[in-house]
Amino acid sequence: PDPRACTTFVGSEKSAIDRTKFYIWTQDALRHYDELRIYLGEASTSSKLSASFNTGSLSPRHFVRELQKFGKIQRTSVPSLETMMNSVMMREWVQCRALSDFAEKLVDKRFESEVENDEIRELTEKEDIMLEKWISGMTGFPFIDACMRDLKATGYLGHEARRVVASFLVHECGMDYRVGQEYFQSMLIDLNYDVNEYHWKTIANCEKLDVLEESMRLDPDGWYTASWCRELTDVPAPEMWAMEALPTETLKEMEVALGLTYPFPMFDEDGNFIDNTLPPQTEFQDEDDDDEREDPFKTIKS
Repeated sequence: PDPRACTTFVGSEKSAIDRTKFYIWTQDALRHYDELRIYLGEASTSSKLSASFNTGSLSPRHFVRELQKFGKIQRTSVPSLETMMNSVMMREWVQCRALSDFAEKLVDKRFESEVENDEIRELTEKEDIMLEKWISGMTGFPFIDACMRDLKATGYLGHEARRVVASFLVHECGMDYRVGQEYFQSMLIDLNYDVNEYHWKTIANCEKLDVLEESMRLDPDGWYTASWCRELTDVPAPEMWAMEALPTETLKEMEVALGLTYPFPMFDEDGNFIDNTLPPQTEFQDEDDDDEREDPFKTIKS
């Protein structure tokens, strides 16, 4: 597994029960779920049991019973307990609703023609480029890129991060939400088809999330972003979120050359698409790659 992964999923009932006990009782992390759940890259910020639920390794009833036990021994109310309980109940509600809709479609033939005629249209050349940059984490928006690289490497992404990257694809790129939904289906190790579809539909029908605001809210010190965008390791937050506004000399001190070592944002201030593809010889390589590459700064050194 990637050493940057926030957790390692093991598909067994024992490991799921052990994780439940560790999260609720040993770490006492449930108590701080409300404050920590938005943060990324750490195992203690949430239960990390979604894969266990979806593979059947852990029953939601077992988890709820543990939550109830925790609640009974508390002398004061714990808001995080209610938040976690609501999250589990929402997951179950989405699945029951999906099952009900499916049963209705089985008995109502009118739905057949709707499904057949509701295919995703073929993407344009520009949309193909945007989708590839979104998938590979080369959009030029550091937080989006970090999240997508995390997903590609580990098959997991925190709930809040999923909302941000989904909003970016749907509202900034103008893509059909089902394109992103299908990509998530192919990547998530904790995939729940019904929940995944519900979240993508919800994002498609909501106002777009501001990438800058969400970056600062979910990764205020830039630690998570820098861990996945290692070409930005020397760039502090909040400068990381608007590097295109920094002087070239400042970027050189941070070992960043926009357009050479890291792409410019693929949308300008007016929302117009810009093909920000990097020259092949200067694309970022992991530290473990021993191949020599051309000095990306030579074109701006004088």
